[in-house]
Amino acid sequence: SGSIRGRENEHTMDIRPDNNPSFVVDAREEFPMPDDTYDIVLSDPPYDLETSEGVKVDYSTKLWKTEFIRPYAWVEEAIRVLKPGGHLLVLHNLVYIQPKNATRVCVVSITCGPNTRIRCLSIFRKDTAVDKLLKKADERNTKEVQIGEIVKTED
Repeated sequence: SGSIRGRENEHTMDIRPDNNPSFVVDAREEFPMPDDTYDIVLSDPPYDLETSEGVKVDYSTKLWKTEFIRPYAWVEEAIRVLKPGGHLLVLHNLVYIQPKNATRVCVVSITCGPNTRIRCLSIFRKDTAVDKLLKKADERNTKEVQIGEIVKTED
């Protein structure tokens, strides 16, 4: 979030205007950019978490004065603004599940040293038309793809 000097050609989003982001917006709402805009979306969302056992970790209320943020509330929009073949990188304490219309590339564990919590960098690639076609073939339990199907995948 916020602006980074010397990187003015990159866009940032933050709910707090004092961080000087390119877009002041709540990421849980629709992103203010068109479909297929970016090659890379990098996110370090709040580490809010609530389990079925009643454990709740809530940084949003204290730090950002917002309501609890569900970890996946913004992912669909992030995928929407990625170009086909673009990458979503999520730094969080959760290993994120694979989003719809994307494929997991890898997960990298990150630590700053002893006695610190490990964070995960989940990396996903937005599906291209060919990826979608191959996933459909997998669902049909076949590797055969008709040439007509390839031509029709431009949507």
